[in-house]
Amino acid sequence: LATSAEERTIRCPRVFSLAFTESGDDLVVGGQDGVSTWSIAQGIERKRFEGISIRQGGSSSGVHRLTFSPDRRSLAADAFLWDFVAGRRLLTLPRQTNRYGLSFSPDGEQLATSYGGAYDKQPGAIKVYEARGGKEILTLQGDSTDVFCVIFSPDGQRLISAGGQWNRPITPGTDFQAKQPADIKIWDLPTGKELFTLRGHNGAVHCISFSPDGKTLASGGTDAVIRLWKRK
Repeated sequence: LATSAEERTIRCPRVFSLAFTESGDDLVVGGQDGVSTWSIAQGIERKRFEGISIRQGGSSSGVHRLTFSPDRRSLAADAFLWDFVAGRRLLTLPRQTNRYGLSFSPDGEQLATSYGGAYDKQPGAIKVYEARGGKEILTLQGDSTDVFCVIFSPDGQRLISAGGQWNRPITPGTDFQAKQPADIKIWDLPTGKELFTLRGHNGAVHCISFSPDGKTLASGGTDAVIRLWKRK
């Protein structure tokens, strides 16, 4: 980004998640009324993925999570998996309230999701499915907090999850959430054994990401701190 100038504005329904297509010409948009593809140049809707509707309490709550498979042929949108090229729905995962995390394995063969927690008065958890048939491979039980994010390690041998209590952000320099620390858990695949825990955040962790070389894990959340963890 050489400048901060806005290049284009696209008017569309309320947006919760975005992903560029492989060509970079279109945006896949997850929003209040489902999933659609929009032309960046023309600012118009190209295609709508029918049958994607997340409803709670009789009204649509929208699609909050989108992610492409590594080969860009499959699109996961909350509980749905689509053949993006053919525009055909491949499978629907079992419905879970408050599905937060969504991540493909590096080889595209598995799909991990995270959900639940304190808001639902049920333990947060991570589930791993076969991306081709939707068979559940593994369930990793969390604790009483929400599991907001889950990702695979670059080598596909580990799963990393993070979460915490759902509450308002703190103001830097205050101790509002000092008594509500959040953990980042590292799990072995395929056994599902918890290997170790990274501690340091004083609030919920909402995002985690690996560096391209896989040696550094970044995490951030409501304690207004980004932490970098070196892989040993």
